[in-house]
Amino acid sequence: MKVIAKISNALGVGILLLVIIIAAALLISQAAGVKPMAVLSGSMEPSYHVGGVVFINTHTSPDTLKTGDVVTYTFSGDTVVTHRIVSVDAQARTFVTKGDANEDADGAVSFDQFVGKAAKLYLPLLGYVLLQLGTKKGLGIGLIFVAFIVILFIIPVLLKPNRGVSDAAEA
Repeated sequence: MKVIAKISNALGVGILLLVIIIAAALLISQAAGVKPMAVLSGSMEPSYHVGGVVFINTHTSPDTLKTGDVVTYTFSGDTVVTHRIVSVDAQARTFVTKGDANEDADGAVSFDQFVGKAAKLYLPLLGYVLLQLGTKKGLGIGLIFVAFIVILFIIPVLLKPNRGVSDAAEA
């Protein structure tokens, strides 16, 4: 029973620390103007895989952009695209991008559409989690995950022998 309690405790602490570290990294990055964005398509393979998270520095000025930079820009409405710059026209205040996996360039993009430049940090698979947490199903799974962590911490307490109970009854 002691082995199960120790494993349960270690697993609970490990998972909790991992969740805290990821949450802190996401919150700190957003506070610093670096926005995490889930990769939704394979247009930037092999640089960024579907389901990963790319971090976008929103404090970058479009005037500093150069060929080879990976940038995010608004395409239409709320749709954003993250692709690599293939040319910049500073006078026209436009740039042309292309997905690494695409054959054709996207066309001219105005500096006004620029959201930010991709940071060097990229986390694979985390995008799936971020996307799911924004849904009712994902929120439910998240709550079940939290309940699982709580149970991992309760198991050692339940397995602990009740040593003080008989002593208190005799007194």
